[in-house]
Amino acid sequence: MEDGKTTLPASVFFDTHHANAVYGSAANAALIDGREGRFMRALKSVFGIPLMHKRPMISY
Repeated sequence: MEDGKTTLPASVFFDTHHANAVYGSAANAALIDGREGRFMRALKSVFGIPLMHKRPMISY
């Protein structure tokens, strides 16, 4: 949990500049601040659906 909070937002931000990940409110703040990277939210909603069982398609 985050300091002083009883919940943790289900958010992840992968920072491409610093090559790290931040979670929760820090992930939300990174998105709002306009940092370069990938933001993902509501990951728990995706778990268990058929999409999670498919192999990723990567093209070169």
